Amino acid sequence: MIVGLLIITSANGQIKIGENPQNLDPASVLELESTSRALVITRVTDTQMNNIVPLRGALVYNTDQECIHYYNGIGWVNICEALDNSFTTTTEAIVNTASEDNTIAITQVDDNYNFEVNQIRGENVVPRTLFGSNLAIESITDQELQNGSVTRAKLAEGSTGISGELLRWDGAVWTLTNENSLNISEVDGEIGNEVTGPADGTLELSGGGITGNPFLLDVSPDGITNAELADNAVTSNNIFDGTILDADIAAAAAVQGTKIAPDFGAQNVSTTGTLNSGSATIAGTISSTGTATVGANTITNIDGANGQVLTTDGAGNATWQNTSSAAVQTTTAIDGNGLAATPLDLADNAVTSVKIADGAILDADIAAAAAVQGTKIAPDFGAQNVSTTGTLNSGSATIAGTISSTGTATVGANTITNIDGANGQVLTTDGAGNATWQNTSSAAVQTTTAIDGNGLAATPLDLADNAVTSVKIADGAILDADIAAAAAVQGTKIAPDFGAQNVSTTGTLNSGSATIAGTISSTGTATVGANTITNIDGANGQVLTTDGAGNATWQNTSSAAVQTTTAIDGNGLAATPLDLADNAVTSVKIADGAILDADIAAAAAVQGTKIAPDFGAQNVSTTGTLNSGSATIAGTISSTGTATVGANTITNIDGANGQVLTTDGAGNATWQNTSSSTVQTTTAIDGNGLAATPLDLADNAVTLPKIADGTAAGQLMQWDGINWVLIDDGALDVTDEIVFKGRVLAASGVTGAYTINDPTITATSIIQLTVEENPSGNPIIIQLTNQGLGTFSVQINEFTGPGFTEINANWQYIVVNP
Repeated sequence: MIVGLLIITSANGQIKIGENPQNLDPASVLELESTSRALVITRVTDTQMNNIVPLRGALVYNTDQECIHYYNGIGWVNICEALDNSFTTTTEAIVNTASEDNTIAITQVDDNYNFEVNQIRGENVVPRTLFGSNLAIESITDQELQNGSVTRAKLAEGSTGISGELLRWDGAVWTLTNENSLNISEVDGEIGNEVTGPADGTLELSGGGITGNPFLLDVSPDGITNAELADNAVTSNNIFDGTILDADIAAAAAVQGTKIAPDFGAQNVSTTGTLNSGSATIAGTISSTGTATVGANTITNIDGANGQVLTTDGAGNATWQNTSSAAVQTTTAIDGNGLAATPLDLADNAVTSVKIADGAILDADIAAAAAVQGTKIAPDFGAQNVSTTGTLNSGSATIAGTISSTGTATVGANTITNIDGANGQVLTTDGAGNATWQNTSSAAVQTTTAIDGNGLAATPLDLADNAVTSVKIADGAILDADIAAAAAVQGTKIAPDFGAQNVSTTGTLNSGSATIAGTISSTGTATVGANTITNIDGANGQVLTTDGAGNATWQNTSSAAVQTTTAIDGNGLAATPLDLADNAVTSVKIADGAILDADIAAAAAVQGTKIAPDFGAQNVSTTGTLNSGSATIAGTISSTGTATVGANTITNIDGANGQVLTTDGAGNATWQNTSSSTVQTTTAIDGNGLAATPLDLADNAVTLPKIADGTAAGQLMQWDGINWVLIDDGALDVTDEIVFKGRVLAASGVTGAYTINDPTITATSIIQLTVEENPSGNPIIIQLTNQGLGTFSVQINEFTGPGFTEINANWQYIVVNP
């Protein structure tokens, strides 16, 4: 029930609010009476109060000071402080070491506060009030003097009439010393005249030792000898470029990374140490069994539970956290709604070509019986070994390297055995197409270290490893007419495009390194490197011999000389023993491990393909860009810069606690705020996405823009007991909350008493009463005196002094049923 009051005041009127309005003291202007309600005066802050300049005696309640203030005509006074008389003092001295101002010590004991002088600072002393007589001897030490407090004006004057005196410490005290007593050699103003000359021939002295021509020291020509050179003073720049190769470098040399060309081609780079780099671009897959650090962010190597997301705590630690249990929006590519009953799943046929990241399919992903068509495979395997236990069929094959076979090899009518001969034996034909290893002649020949063996049967002559190189054959020296009729003309001399024709040739088969598990068979000749092997069988006992021009024929053995190429000088007899030709010493002739890091030029840029990429436990470091194919890192990935995976750039700036790594769709991954742990929400969403407080729509979150549009103008939403439905406004049965209202004339009342009867009135109806102005101008009040089912009564009184008088007056009412 609500009681409405209207109080009209006159210039000399009185007002009473609350209970017993008929009892108003004649001396009161305003009276408040209530046993259940309180008077609340104006509530203001410090700033608001200080902006008010009221009449003297005004009252406010200061919410900052939490106390009533009154205005004394000059300023606002805090009543709480003005009336507080609990502050007393005592003469008892108690030191307060925790006081803010060390000059006065204040200590509280119960309700008493003790004051005493504590420490007097320089700023507390009146200038020129302390004299020497006030200070004890040696009472002022460096602890009492502030830095910079002793100025020149504070120093005592020197000896009267003597200028140039200096303060000098004699080991015990500061004394006055004349500058003439100081031992100063430079007194003539000539700079440089103290140099007397170099101690030996490494330096030379020039100049006259006078102003404008001072003495100068310089290094003498050839003055620096081994005696003056420090260890390692001769840098690698003094070593002839290009002479140092891989095998010449000591195993412990630790060649600096800046001296190595960082392109390792298709080789695997391996180290159990730490891999440090600047920006790293990896075209394949990054794999790490340890943690991965990007900037200040450490990504755990512990796998999260199903459905968790990677979240940072703001201290550089990324861990797996639970997501919300609420459902998510999906496209038709995803089955399910994300709840426990129907978890999200990839829809059938949802993975199209565009959904698969380039290069993401590995060998293990393809079924063993998939039988991928050869037309779908790029046939260039780079430096990889190609292996098959089946039959290798091809058209013409060019192999640039070595042909290797674990079975026999048939060239024309010659079958070459796959059984290795004894040390020093030669491959010999029996004239019937069978080539076997046989001992050579028993005669001996003179050789150099370029030839292995001594020419006897036990150790027949053999060319040392790597003694014959292709550079020993003069470029362009072999002409077409020099090649045997049965030899294969080089492919570079033949137009290689044969269209759809079958190609048949008795020429050379060249290829890269080939390993064939079966038998090599050829009806023509076979060329290995520069050597052409004939397809004509030799006579019994002959040996396959080269003429030094790339032609291998069957020849009788010799008891005096050996067949050589141009890589060997001499003929093997005593007068001209075999010797290695000029420039025949390649890098393999240098003792392994003889070359150290300092011997390699700083700009040598050794090709990565010439370096074994396994660095063991060494740390590999570069400030350049690290490019590789797929990279598997068994330890921890650490980067102080950003990390780029595919098109995604991961920031090296640590996120705040609870943020998650989020992409903007343009390749930039940044840390974004979640609700508190896992997902990013606005104030429209309650919860933090964890199991204890799952995401939920916040109260009042559904605003008008969030509600879907209706289908026709004037529609309303109504709850039908199950759902919200759209209805036409004409179908709505609306009952006005105001059940009735009216105006009552003064004449219908009896001494201010009125009764209204209506069946719509209830005991809980809200009744608003308004009394109209009385012509006399005295204050009047209207009060609800009774309310029940179907009726209510009011009483009107006028204040005429010294009390109230019951009168009739015009009034109005409004009855509302809640």
